[in-house]
Amino acid sequence: MKIKSLFNRNNWVKFFKQVVYFIRQIPDYIKFFILLFIFIYQKFINFLSKTPIIGRFLSSLLKKGEEIFGSPIQKVVFKLNICQADVKTRRMFLINLAYKNLMIKKTRTLVTVLGMSVGIGVIVFLISLGYGIERLIISQVATLEETKMIDVSAGENTQFV
Repeated sequence: MKIKSLFNRNNWVKFFKQVVYFIRQIPDYIKFFILLFIFIYQKFINFLSKTPIIGRFLSSLLKKGEEIFGSPIQKVVFKLNICQADVKTRRMFLINLAYKNLMIKKTRTLVTVLGMSVGIGVIVFLISLGYGIERLIISQVATLEETKMIDVSAGENTQFV
């Protein structure tokens, strides 16, 4: 049944339509990740500028850097921020909204991140434990002397002449 569906033309057409759709979405994903990187960079710089020792040095450096790079970065953000005609919200607004929601509910964010980390860690641990036990058992069975010996015995119904 599955082999016949593999050669069905309609299934291949659906598959290639999905592949083409995904390929068309790749530039949007790249734009989003560039905006996300710029947003994280700005938040990191703002955090560092508030620290006592680094902040003084960084603020004077940022003023010079903003004069040089400020307007080009803003132009890049503006160009990348433009969405399709049917989408009313801008990407940077959505990134900022998500960040604010994460910062408002810090405990929920922390519990979610820890839960995901522990879950992934447990899965990796169990898989590696399974592979380790499998190798241990195979190596112990392969070294047993009983596997090299043949035990031949007569059954109950055999008659000796």
